[in-house]
Amino acid sequence: MWSILLPLAKKVIIKQLAKPTVKKLVIELLEAVVRTTETDLDDMMLKRLKKSILAPTGKPLSKQLLGEQKEL
Repeated sequence: MWSILLPLAKKVIIKQLAKPTVKKLVIELLEAVVRTTETDLDDMMLKRLKKSILAPTGKPLSKQLLGEQKEL
């Protein structure tokens, strides 16, 4: 059953990625995955992804990260 549902869900999600509700769903899925690990790296990446996906600034993430490094 999963072999049928998962590919269909993936196609629907990818086609709808521009919608804020789908972006939030993706972040919630990532949060669930991050909770299952014990590393800090994925926590930091999730924080940055949330910032760039849910509150876009119009700047590429790489440029945002460079700006954060300069502030440190």
